[in-house]
Amino acid sequence: MWLFYLIVFLIPSNLAKHFPLASSYVGGSLVDYLIPALYLTDILIGLLLILKPIKTVPRALWIFLGLLLPSVIFSASPVPAIYKWFKFLEIGLLVTWIRQYQPPIIKPLLAAIIFQSLLAIGQWFNQGSLFGYWFLGEQPYTASTPGIDKITWWDGSLKIAMELMRRGVPIVGVPKTIDNDLIALIPLFLTFSLSGWLAFLIRKKWLLVAAVAVSLLFGKNLSFLAPEPSFSRRSQLTQMAVAMFKDRPLTGVGLNNFTVVMDHYGYIPATTRFLQPVHNIYLLILSETGLIGALGFGYLFLQGLSLKAFKESPYWLLLFLGLFDHWPLTLQTGLLLWPMLHLFRSGHQPIIKRPANNRHAFYRHPARVIPSHQCGLTDPEAPGSFNQAVNLPIGNFMFF
Repeated sequence: MWLFYLIVFLIPSNLAKHFPLASSYVGGSLVDYLIPALYLTDILIGLLLILKPIKTVPRALWIFLGLLLPSVIFSASPVPAIYKWFKFLEIGLLVTWIRQYQPPIIKPLLAAIIFQSLLAIGQWFNQGSLFGYWFLGEQPYTASTPGIDKITWWDGSLKIAMELMRRGVPIVGVPKTIDNDLIALIPLFLTFSLSGWLAFLIRKKWLLVAAVAVSLLFGKNLSFLAPEPSFSRRSQLTQMAVAMFKDRPLTGVGLNNFTVVMDHYGYIPATTRFLQPVHNIYLLILSETGLIGALGFGYLFLQGLSLKAFKESPYWLLLFLGLFDHWPLTLQTGLLLWPMLHLFRSGHQPIIKRPANNRHAFYRHPARVIPSHQCGLTDPEAPGSFNQAVNLPIGNFMFF
């Protein structure tokens, strides 16, 4: 399992070998989203799948990938589309591996939160990078770097990791401390990210549904927010996405091809040439893959998550953040969060409860009832009990 622990710890890492091709350029400008890259986490996932192979690949994954093929075949630029298709295959295989082996996640996730939070705090005080790119892919930023105040993963990935940790205490009655939340909340505050704080504050799932509906129905009319440059650009990107979908409603403009064709739908003024996908994953799916691809995404999501599981898992948080940015589908960090959230599906989580004063209480499991002392769990007041508890597979418990 050490390979899986390392993958979890390296989720925020950007360390990769990039392979710029002719298809990576748009009008002479190199676009990050079009560059094929081999990440360190890709290598680790490959080793994981080789050393501990998957027994069976679910039919839902093949159906999903099949429904994405039209957006690859009819794409304006095939190379970025093919690369993205294989990226979804990789993530799908990782999800399948997690479903079959149900690995524990708390310790590497906690280590990642603490390490990345301390790194972010250090960067803020230093007003720049601390170590450089070869230290797990840390970008060489300074306070004068254009757009440095725009947060990518800190406003979302950190919040989601905090939500996983909040759900990751496996025994009702074990006291939870604020230390982990506090160390993660500090860099979240320093991002000054509106979407990150909204995700932290919103708890009602129906608000997510309403926000998605409003975004899809009225997103192109957000130009009244134009006085703020960020809102203005997002509004223009939204209008472009809607126009792309109208032009090619069935197959879209092509998987991972938004930035390839966006110049045909308008120009976004900025200090440098602005070539980014629409900041909304739902519009991105519709514009790039059309109705066929959107059907594939919807089918895969519904196959892997029941309504009850959705209400009780952090999936809604990533879906909410997807209203304001594209990174859950475009960046390696965002793509790797989906498999981690899969560990918290309620379909794999029996209910665990124990009176605080009874070390031999019984735990209700879907198939059997087992005494606590046979599970390796100790009294919550006993030293080291939390450390022993978190060694159990997270996927086998229901959290709160």
